[in-house]
Amino acid sequence: MELTVVATVNDTEITLGHMLVARATLPQQYQQLPDDALFAGLLDQLVQQNALAQTMTGDLSKRAQLALDNQNSG
Repeated sequence: MELTVVATVNDTEITLGHMLVARATLPQQYQQLPDDALFAGLLDQLVQQNALAQTMTGDLSKRAQLALDNQNSG
């Protein structure tokens, strides 16, 4: 997996590997677009998801925990 860091959210690094995994989860019509066309949008999404996850405190509901697990396993 590619370890080149493309962004940092507090202490969490977002790597090129994260970007490639996020790209692979997109619907087929988006996967056909050039990487540079998707890069900014994917990076923005990953930054926002990491920032949101870091603001969550306390116990999550089972549904929220499952959604977060699904998000992180992509």
